[in-house]
Amino acid sequence: MTAEIYDVREGRHHGRGRTWEGVIEPGKALLFAGLPYAVKEVEAAAPPRITRGQPLTVSIRVRPDGAMIEERVDHAVRAVVYGPDEREIGYLARTLHLPGGRGDFVFTPAHNAEPGRWRVHLTECVLGKQRDLLVQVR
Repeated sequence: MTAEIYDVREGRHHGRGRTWEGVIEPGKALLFAGLPYAVKEVEAAAPPRITRGQPLTVSIRVRPDGAMIEERVDHAVRAVVYGPDEREIGYLARTLHLPGGRGDFVFTPAHNAEPGRWRVHLTECVLGKQRDLLVQVR
């Protein structure tokens, strides 16, 4: 099968093909992924404002590069939430399985959470494509 070949650890795209040529160094682990299409970007959408204590749903789509893609594969995306002070809220972080490259990340800011501008940072786990969303929490 011909595929788009990605070096997952380095976040590099090696092009389309059936094989990869390179040097395997002793003691250095390599991790490659083959996808039926190139990944263009991570798209995400969420309401611009929410109230503390109510769930926020972030809709995520890993967008392929190209017009019509018949075969969409599963993807993994890492979601990390930052409060208004730009500190990571660790217990909200998740690695999401997105069947067919689509899915939702849902979390609920606590009733006593700090109001202000929160940031949701998304990273596609094969190539490292990233997207940030800002949400005003009241």
